[in-house]
Amino acid sequence: MNKVFLPGTYRCRVTCQAFTKAKTGTDQFELQFEPLGQYDPQTGELVACADDMRTIYKSISEKTVAGFFEDLRQLFGYEHGTFTRLMSEVEGHYNLIGMEFDAKLSYEVWQGKERERWNWDARRSGTPNQRITQEDAKRLDMLFGVARPAVKPPAAKSRRKPAAPANQEGPEFHKAPEADSSIPF
Repeated sequence: MNKVFLPGTYRCRVTCQAFTKAKTGTDQFELQFEPLGQYDPQTGELVACADDMRTIYKSISEKTVAGFFEDLRQLFGYEHGTFTRLMSEVEGHYNLIGMEFDAKLSYEVWQGKERERWNWDARRSGTPNQRITQEDAKRLDMLFGVARPAVKPPAAKSRRKPAAPANQEGPEFHKAPEADSSIPF
């Protein structure tokens, strides 16, 4: 196998995101990316690499769902815990395109052939996978719910009611006493 990329850690930029179904019928998240450079293991500096696109596939199952959302939170700040917000077809979706992250590459032998294995454990087929529908994403949301505990909003700093404007009349409005003109100041 002619290796375009050497094993190691790469800095990458997301170019596409989609939910699809694998040939096995398993729902999966595809993250297409462009490796920007490989980290030198000795110095940690980024070294130029081949200009080519790659894809990470993340299967969605009861065993992987919690790790999936945790990975997205750590890599991209995704705090929503829902599949639907990751679908690019949905208005107001969480757009990962253009975001940068680190990915690890190793090589494995599968069905007698050596192939790349990027940081997530997924198998790439030679043909494009069928995209899942919004109904499929909603089904995943119903099956797995929010995979992380909800984040509580910060406590309010003050419980005092704001003062009413001076020109407002009403039950909570109190007029100031009339000024006493006999006071010399």
